Amino acid sequence: MTQEIFNPKLSAIVSIRNLVHGISTDWKELRTFGKEIDQMVQELGETFINNTPIIAHQHWLSEQGKFQESVTSLKENLNQIIKKINAKEATGLTTIWEEQNQHSNNVRTSIEVMVELGNVHLPKTLSGNWVTSSNVVLSKLEAIKQLAEGSYTQLKMIEEYAPEEVDELTDTILKNMPMSYSIKEAKKYEKEYMQAYEDLKTQASQKKNLWDKFLDVLAGGTQQTPAQMVMMKRWVDGEKGDVK
Repeated sequence: MTQEIFNPKLSAIVSIRNLVHGISTDWKELRTFGKEIDQMVQELGETFINNTPIIAHQHWLSEQGKFQESVTSLKENLNQIIKKINAKEATGLTTIWEEQNQHSNNVRTSIEVMVELGNVHLPKTLSGNWVTSSNVVLSKLEAIKQLAEGSYTQLKMIEEYAPEEVDELTDTILKNMPMSYSIKEAKKYEKEYMQAYEDLKTQASQKKNLWDKFLDVLAGGTQQTPAQMVMMKRWVDGEKGDVK
């Protein structure tokens, strides 16, 4: 996803969309993360081992071992996040999120190394299928990353708000955020997302302080560059007066 092209409002709406999708599916994608990625990498491994010189196998098996170690740690971390969401308890949030990012980065690095090994050693007749399968794996990993960011947003809500405020804000968001577009389509359907933003503002107008706090949570988004964070904070500060 090319977040650099998003204006601050659209970036906020995408963050809300991540949150809504996770809540509405009870974070089931996070629960199945390990199984799906493991299966895909296993299939890539079978293709690689069966169609490359033996001299290349050791490098693949070494990197696959690193992948297994990282993905196991990532699954444990994601399960911990889900348990905290269900318990509405967010202690140790910063540490958990730092660990999640590290494990996620390690998984992606291992996958990218294995993909490149295939690009180098597999026969050209298999290159098309290899690229397609590799892109599916990386796409799934990116989707899970987006959901994890949504789970972090929910934990921040739990950390910042009273339980009844969490429920009220969640209900408002779920009622007004469209589910028909994927994250990758956010820029294409920017007009619809901006309308969703305006609808959310209207619905939240009677709870100004609650909405302000939620915007502050989004302004400290987990995957934003320093420039994006400055833009978001400026937007939040400027928009607060608009919520009447």
